[in-house]
Amino acid sequence: MLQDLLVGQRLHPKVIARMMCGVSFEEEASKPAERVVAGRLSDLLRFDARISAKRRILEFVGPNGAGKTTLIAKLASRLKEAFNLRVAMVGVESRNLAQGFHLGTFGSLTGIAFHAVERADYMRGTPAYRRMLTACDEADVVLIDSDGRTAVPDVRREETESIMVLPAPWRSDELVETMKRYESTGYSRLAVSKLDCCGFAGPLIDALLSVDKPLAFFSCGPRVPQDLEPASARRLGRMLTQVLH
Repeated sequence: MLQDLLVGQRLHPKVIARMMCGVSFEEEASKPAERVVAGRLSDLLRFDARISAKRRILEFVGPNGAGKTTLIAKLASRLKEAFNLRVAMVGVESRNLAQGFHLGTFGSLTGIAFHAVERADYMRGTPAYRRMLTACDEADVVLIDSDGRTAVPDVRREETESIMVLPAPWRSDELVETMKRYESTGYSRLAVSKLDCCGFAGPLIDALLSVDKPLAFFSCGPRVPQDLEPASARRLGRMLTQVLH
């Protein structure tokens, strides 16, 4: 029974009620559970993985350890290989230089341009920061790996869009609180990382339904760039109706 599957995935009872109210007995009896759930999620959530030429600078925000750096590496590689786009990656360096080193090494191995910028320069829009952006002018897409803080830079180009990265295995209340904490960054879409580490999908769905933001990307494994895909109701429907953990 579909409701039993949703309960087993630890979906909140109120969310289960929202999911089930749009499902007829005939539909539940005649269609695979995955398709039924995906159809409901497509009504309840928004999905948008497009990259616009007008918003070509994508700044990925979220707490340290959320999976921003790996997601950026996957996206950069996919855009270059599949769409032949010129991509530049930017690492905002703070006391923890690991993300800059990682992307810098990845860039040197793949031929994708990488630029490092000090956090103070990034936040204040100093000449050093402007020179870095000028160096990225020839890129079709610029991917910025932020340093995990919630403060907003003093200077942002009009082409910049912020995307919030959420780690799928976290509890629902942790995800909701994190989204609230990063509202100051002005993020307009969500990306979900570490889907392969998510044992129960219910808490993630609860959190995603609590905010009216489109879902852009799913990062679902360690392979670069294979384990990156456009966010979809079909993937979430499969997660909510699987029975193995």
